[in-house]
Amino acid sequence: MHSVALSVVIPTRNRADDLIRSVNSVLQGGDDVEVIVSDDGSTDDTVARVEALRDERVRITASPTSNGANIARNRGAAIARAPLIALLDSDDVFLKGRCERLIAFFKNHPEIDAVHDGFVEVSGDSQKVHAMPAFADARELRHLIICHRVPMTNSAVTIRAEAFKAIGGFDEKLRRHQDRDLLLRINEKYNLSLGSAADIHKFRGSASISHNFREYISGLDMFSAKIPEARMEYYRDLFSYLSVRGIIKSAAQGRIKDTLHEIGELSRAKNLPHGLVRNLLRYHAGKVFRQSAPPPN
Repeated sequence: MHSVALSVVIPTRNRADDLIRSVNSVLQGGDDVEVIVSDDGSTDDTVARVEALRDERVRITASPTSNGANIARNRGAAIARAPLIALLDSDDVFLKGRCERLIAFFKNHPEIDAVHDGFVEVSGDSQKVHAMPAFADARELRHLIICHRVPMTNSAVTIRAEAFKAIGGFDEKLRRHQDRDLLLRINEKYNLSLGSAADIHKFRGSASISHNFREYISGLDMFSAKIPEARMEYYRDLFSYLSVRGIIKSAAQGRIKDTLHEIGELSRAKNLPHGLVRNLLRYHAGKVFRQSAPPPN
């Protein structure tokens, strides 16, 4: 086997058909790319389907039980042989030329430690390109990430292996916002860039976590506990907006059980603004705040 320049880690659970599509999208990248499938306790024929590929560029690490995607990502990254680690969700695909472009980009930019690229969101017959915003420095980039102005997906992240290891990989306790948390921790100590390319197809189905409002509040609460901005007056309206936007969308879709569940979660949150009515009253101000500048030094 050729020396490996890029390791692509794909966590998966019970998505055999989608997974093979994802794996094949990476293998078109050439002989210096490896795919690491990190199976999170699948009960379908995922492992057999991967082994049947009989490609020396594909390796699989499998857990007998499901422990969560973040643990699966870290387990896959731990056995990566390349100096670069790219992430790919098992229902997404890399477009032709992405692997080669990433290898060349990091070779030509030794000062860059990680990059989050744009991506194309595919939902049914529609496609939407998510481009990355411009930023002046690491401080402004942090603000953009916190304000949810950086469209995000794990499949768009590529990081030097030594940096991934140094920051401890993904926070295995987070159920939501793990990609946002990862980028914030990279940005604290390393040179994070936002790419201009959009060579990933991100598939949004009805089962996608982005369409699941249940547990959003508890996930946001855990994420907010890690960042001081959640307790700053400057960001008060933003976190009110983030706290109730899922509740509003869920209610608008008639998902009453999910709406009531999230209202209960908000009342129990330890790191989010309290009071459903108060947060609703701040919703518009928080939505406007997303376009604001970082707080003064």
